[in-house]
Amino acid sequence: MNIGLSQHGYAALANSERIFKSSVKKMSNTLTNEAHQRSLKDFLTLYNTISEYCFSRCISTFNERFATQTETSCVDVCTSNYVQYNQMFMFKFVDHQEQRKQNLPNSVIQEGGNET
Repeated sequence: MNIGLSQHGYAALANSERIFKSSVKKMSNTLTNEAHQRSLKDFLTLYNTISEYCFSRCISTFNERFATQTETSCVDVCTSNYVQYNQMFMFKFVDHQEQRKQNLPNSVIQEGGNET
């Protein structure tokens, strides 16, 4: 099937296709890197928040080099509870978002029907 392209036109088209594929691959890698960086940032933010919260709640004396058994136990319970709460919150958030997505087409259809 000849669409009227010269040999130079075919070469340019092939080159454009290679550039396009390369650009898509770079964009995909960039998005993957951005998602990875965002996940890492979220994890570090959560880690810092938990550390700060549990430290201020559980560590009360600075007279010894190491934390006491009571302080260590408190930090263990605090971090465990915080992580469990965070997981429960995220599961509920995901469920809520899925319900919103399922209800969104219905509300768009209803709003669209009311305009006419």
